[in-house]
Amino acid sequence: MLPEITIKGMATLNNQIFKVIGRMDMVVIKPDGEVHIIDYKCSPKEYGDYDQAKKLTFNYQLAVYRRILQ
Repeated sequence: MLPEITIKGMATLNNQIFKVIGRMDMVVIKPDGEVHIIDYKCSPKEYGDYDQAKKLTFNYQLAVYRRILQ
């Protein structure tokens, strides 16, 4: 388990390249090599109560973190 990791990388959006920096709250690496990225959100709302656009934002953020780690 690795708490709070800052990562840097590059991302492409609409054929433009951007520098990306992010802070993952926790990364868990299981004995079989499976990696779990955990990014806590502070909100009184349940995940299911967010609209689709906000859920996509969360998913995109985790996808960028995953891609940088690869």
